[in-house]
Amino acid sequence: MLLHDPLTVTIEGASAEVPWWSDDRLHAADTSEGLARAFAWASDRWGERYRITALLEDPAPRTMLN
Repeated sequence: MLLHDPLTVTIEGASAEVPWWSDDRLHAADTSEGLARAFAWASDRWGERYRITALLEDPAPRTMLN
């Protein structure tokens, strides 16, 4: 995975800042959201992206209970 700060993509001449991107390689913004989305996509656990974000922001065990 490649980390970017920030991650900007350009499509048809328009640029936008995004949390993650895939183009045969996985790119992520260096943020909890960007990393969580890239990890979720890579592990085929897209539905868990919000939980992964929460764990990256607060790795305490109680986070899993929310």
